[in-house]
Amino acid sequence: MAFNQSVNLYQNVKASLIANGKSIEDAATDIGTTPASIKNRIGAKFLRNGKSTPLDQRIFEYLKNNCTGFTTYCRENDIRIVS
Repeated sequence: MAFNQSVNLYQNVKASLIANGKSIEDAATDIGTTPASIKNRIGAKFLRNGKSTPLDQRIFEYLKNNCTGFTTYCRENDIRIVS
């Protein structure tokens, strides 16, 4: 599933997880955080004060493995983990 460039990243992630039989709540449980935290970190594009946190890294890895189209979208839009 290719991400829709006219929709924000969070909506694309949510739709892709649903297409793969998961939800934001499932992702939060698997990662060990809250759905609101996932939404905030995706909205910030995995950066806080110019750097990524360990939580950002866990969310990014989870989405890379469970969200079809996420890796391609990140590559095309220069979204990455910054240490």
